[in-house]
Amino acid sequence: MNFRPRAIAALFAAICTLGVTVAPVPQHYTVALTEFYGPAVPYVGSLDLTFETDGVVLGSYQPASVRSFVPVNGGLDGTHIWLDIGRSGAMHVTATIDRDGRIHGEAWDDGSNKQYKFVATPQSAASPP
Repeated sequence: MNFRPRAIAALFAAICTLGVTVAPVPQHYTVALTEFYGPAVPYVGSLDLTFETDGVVLGSYQPASVRSFVPVNGGLDGTHIWLDIGRSGAMHVTATIDRDGRIHGEAWDDGSNKQYKFVATPQSAASPP
């Protein structure tokens, strides 16, 4: 008698009852922040975000001009996303996510009271094959 199929089925059933989930994979973006009332040259950097199943968004931002990692946290509701970049929400972003994964919206810098156009492009879409 071959017990292998029964053993595999029992193991699979046990794993399903434990509620095992797969950890989310970080998404990598290229970011451009352009002042609404300032120079047209954007500030650029990279953004790594992890989207949790409960709508929590966590990650880090790295400006291209400075070698540092800035903490990011936020939330996602459907295609609407908000992000706080920096400690105590130094920059707040409200945006939407397009079908191609591009995040676009507005950012407000709490320290300087400046508004920015915010665009984050998935790195796979930023550089064509």
